[in-house]
Amino acid sequence: MRWIAAVVLGTAATVGITLLNLPSSIEGSIIGGSVVLVVGIISGPSTRHALDVVGTIRGSGAP
Repeated sequence: MRWIAAVVLGTAATVGITLLNLPSSIEGSIIGGSVVLVVGIISGPSTRHALDVVGTIRGSGAP
């Protein structure tokens, strides 16, 4: 259930940031930071594990 909430809130944050018409050079960084923040808030004490999952999804290459 937490992952569904994280996906919904992350998508909402991405759409909201896109609608702000920020310069494209910083938009990606702000979207990435907001998604990490949402995942951190939703996952609570298990933030480290949640960020590992996000890194795997993004293909960071870390084991």
